[in-house]
Amino acid sequence: MKTNTNIRQCGFNIHRIEPSAMRVAAQQQLDTLLEISQRKKLWCWHPYSPNPRVQSLCEQAGISHHEQDLRANSAIVIPAHGAPASLKKQWKAEGRTMYDFSTPETRRVLTTLGLLKIEGAELVIIGRKDDPEVISWIHDYRAARVVENAEDAVRIPYSPHFGIVCQTCFCPVLARHLSSVIRNRHRDSRVTFYDTSSEEENRRRQALKQATRFPGPLLLLGHSLATAMMAHAAAELRVPVHQMNRKNSLPRFEQARLSHVHIAASSDVLPEEMEDLTSALKAMQTGIEELSSSSKNFSNISW
Repeated sequence: MKTNTNIRQCGFNIHRIEPSAMRVAAQQQLDTLLEISQRKKLWCWHPYSPNPRVQSLCEQAGISHHEQDLRANSAIVIPAHGAPASLKKQWKAEGRTMYDFSTPETRRVLTTLGLLKIEGAELVIIGRKDDPEVISWIHDYRAARVVENAEDAVRIPYSPHFGIVCQTCFCPVLARHLSSVIRNRHRDSRVTFYDTSSEEENRRRQALKQATRFPGPLLLLGHSLATAMMAHAAAELRVPVHQMNRKNSLPRFEQARLSHVHIAASSDVLPEEMEDLTSALKAMQTGIEELSSSSKNFSNISW
């Protein structure tokens, strides 16, 4: 795994863990979407991004996700978390233009669920019930049970065959643990677990191991379940983690005892947001209270 060279002015080192923030391909997709919005009326299945800053850009460009804004001439935007196959079929029958930005991983989950249903399995999705990715899957598979934790897993009633998938950003180790809870609860059942987690998200969690080389807190920026999964991975590594978004402030540091501050971000975070965070930390390093305009999003700093 590659990490950026440590940034050091005085006090502590700022260590950015890579990969962090939005991929170049995702940035290009966003730029393409905003360019298309200048020529066509667009309607998005669910909010395009969990990141308020990205979502604000979409709304300013006139890209709505509210049902009442869907017009006869609206083209459809399918975000990274995908959309139900039944709705895609409906939109195609209506002759609508579709811009599909769904990931290969989420499309693979839909295929897997379809095959498991053909086999007659009781469908189980390990993930967050209110996440747009899960909502898009259960739209077509309404009988599927969503498991967030062990308590959900032990409450699942008996079935001769369980077919289990996980959300693409879910930690596969945690997903396997929850599937084993179901297996131990129903020992006479056939339990088939498919690891449908994203390799990219797995690499991001693996990269957090680099924070163990030098003692120091991890500042984790993001707004999605992927961020929570990264925080879980950091906690498993016994790295003190502060999960952040644009609404909260930098944590209080005892700089005299601090040698490193590690920073990382989930895939919904824009690169400029990481630069904002870096600028705020640099200001903390040097004791400058007046932050540049680019870093005022993190200006509530305890000195």
